[in-house]
Amino acid sequence: MSLYTANERGVINEFPEAQLNLSTDGIAIHKNILSSDECENLQKMLYRYLTEISSNQKTPFNINQPKTYKVIYNYFPTRKLLLQNFSFGHNPLSWYVRCHKKVQEKFAQIYGVQQNTWSDKNALVTSFDGVSVIPPCEQTRMGWHEGISKLHCDQSFSNSEFRCVQGQVPIFDVRKGDATLRVLRGSHLLHADFAEAFRLTNVPNEWTALTDEQIQWYRDRLDADSDVYVQCPKGSLILWDSRTIHDGTKPQKWRSQPNWRCTLFVCMQPRINDPIIAKKRESAFRFRRNTTHDPNKVKLFPENPRTYGNDFIPPMPIKFEDYGLSIQKIQSLV
Repeated sequence: MSLYTANERGVINEFPEAQLNLSTDGIAIHKNILSSDECENLQKMLYRYLTEISSNQKTPFNINQPKTYKVIYNYFPTRKLLLQNFSFGHNPLSWYVRCHKKVQEKFAQIYGVQQNTWSDKNALVTSFDGVSVIPPCEQTRMGWHEGISKLHCDQSFSNSEFRCVQGQVPIFDVRKGDATLRVLRGSHLLHADFAEAFRLTNVPNEWTALTDEQIQWYRDRLDADSDVYVQCPKGSLILWDSRTIHDGTKPQKWRSQPNWRCTLFVCMQPRINDPIIAKKRESAFRFRRNTTHDPNKVKLFPENPRTYGNDFIPPMPIKFEDYGLSIQKIQSLV
């Protein structure tokens, strides 16, 4: 596990075995949440899932035929990075991670939640966020980093209190130059000051993309090595405060070897006693809709992606039971 700084030409500095604290750094990395065997099984599950959902496509996915890997882009992932439409938030891999005891334990520890394993409803609820899948760009000739920054904040600048921790679990090793999470370490502590400086204290938007001027504002106030990329082994749980400025980056052309990316997003919070929110979350689950990260807000992504006039074929539906998942465990998190 390490953090590193980089530019378009390669790595600048590396900080091996960085000890990160969620409170002070706004990011933490927990290794070995999923075992190596679990990750290998999830990789096989990924290939099976892609094969099944693309079976109605002209050229379905076949792990043994790299020329078929481009079928991923038939689903119009956002920035060729994030599958946030159709029913991708309800893929079997994401539900495996959401139901994982070690993942739930980390979120329960953050919020001081005591879980009742005998209850029909978990003390935690989960988002139905999407998934990031990028086949090796060296084989598809697509999906490379394009030099465009999308550093952003996922928490409204109208509220700078601690509210939410987001997470992701990669099922492939994340090496230097691979698609990964980029963060401005420590930026969550400047959330209120930034809101005042740019007069955003009354702006309710939950998602704010930063301008070059705003990015520079953070850099002027943070350490020189605060703009970092994550390198970690498969099965790690990467957590970040929702006030932390961050971005998902695509693979860099200078990386040393081809690699798959499959990163499963997971965000959990304590269940709140709000019938309206509960009904929205249950409806989103029933209709297999994708939501943003906050499970107690239940904001939906569009069912269909923006295709810019191109035709699309929706993915074929799947059954959780066919992937060995427990419907009872899944529903306990809804």
